Amino acid sequence: MTKFMVVGDTHGNTNFAYSMCHKAMNAKIDTIYQVGDFGLWDHVPDGVKYLDNLNRKSEECGVTWHWVPGNHENYDRLAVHRAVNGLDERGFVKIRDRILSTDKALVWTHDGLVFGAVGGAVSIDRNYRVLGRSYWEQERTTMEDVTVFKNQIKHVYNSVDVLLTHDSPTTLPTWPGFVKDDWASERNRQAMDMVYGAAHAAVAFHGHYHKHLAYKFEDTAVIGLSCDDEGAGHWGGDLRSYAIVDAKVRTEAGISVGTEFDIKVFDRSNVHGTKSYLV
Repeated sequence: MTKFMVVGDTHGNTNFAYSMCHKAMNAKIDTIYQVGDFGLWDHVPDGVKYLDNLNRKSEECGVTWHWVPGNHENYDRLAVHRAVNGLDERGFVKIRDRILSTDKALVWTHDGLVFGAVGGAVSIDRNYRVLGRSYWEQERTTMEDVTVFKNQIKHVYNSVDVLLTHDSPTTLPTWPGFVKDDWASERNRQAMDMVYGAAHAAVAFHGHYHKHLAYKFEDTAVIGLSCDDEGAGHWGGDLRSYAIVDAKVRTEAGISVGTEFDIKVFDRSNVHGTKSYLV
């Protein structure tokens, strides 16, 4: 059995990230996957402090963060970390000892499960941000990212068990006022369709929309996670922002026939209660 945690957008919120460390430790989990807008802003002093403090807290709690780049990361700094530290044997970029980032596209294994990740999304408030200071051109999911991901699957694994992305596919549930009428955002979701279609994952997790969502992309069960409490309150989202996943191999006559995922989605303060999914 494999057990891990998946966390929504943290936005550099130290208190929220600390609480995730403690919840993982209490659940006897040592691996946290985070689906983007982690908060890599170490071009400013507060961003450096966030990384240093979270790394210390993670060490205390015995957990390691593995995060997928979102649209609110300093991609120039991510490139510096990659150039200085290189990639580990699985393809992760070391930001701190207990804080690792995927590249924009990566496939790896964890306790026999195949994981895939593709980062990026579009900042809908980009007209109010400053290029190179509060948003970066590399934030979007490019066709190169999609191709790199497809090639990793094709040449190594054929499919993945768990997919982690920041943005959603186009099957995202919508209602008036939820998804902005933005052509660049829709184009990014179309790129995600190609990612999800290539992955053939049993289950996928994403962030970006600051709401807990549950829906399908073809045969993939998709779970959208909310974000840190401050972000959820600002954008009107709910607070179901993290999931604990138990993955169990199913057997018939002693032969593996697939993996069952028992997923419980929580909010930090239990205001909205817990939702459970069996995939």
